[in-house]
Amino acid sequence: MTKKGLLWWIAAVAVLALVLAACQPEASDTEPQGGVDLPAQVEDRVMEMVAEEMNVEVPEVAFVSAEQIDWSDSCLGLGRPEESCAAVVTPGYRVVVEVNGEEVEVRTDTAGEQIRVATG
Repeated sequence: MTKKGLLWWIAAVAVLALVLAACQPEASDTEPQGGVDLPAQVEDRVMEMVAEEMNVEVPEVAFVSAEQIDWSDSCLGLGRPEESCAAVVTPGYRVVVEVNGEEVEVRTDTAGEQIRVATG
């Protein structure tokens, strides 16, 4: 390939790269709201647990948002000092619900078998 041909290919690739970069969606600094469809069984278990823990009826618990998260350990990142948590990535959800005007963060595994309310 000649020097002129090589320069033409480099220019074409550079232009293509710029066009593709311009087509990418903008990054957002905001937290996703309602980012994923939470499986019904997980949502039901979350609502029941929060209602029980906050001493309210299930209809008083309102879904706000959910996002998929890979938790850092088997305790969903909420291990207590007296607890031993396996250092294994645990896929799950960060769910936000509202009770009496207060937002509550709830962490779950993907099946909703382990659910913890984040306090503080």
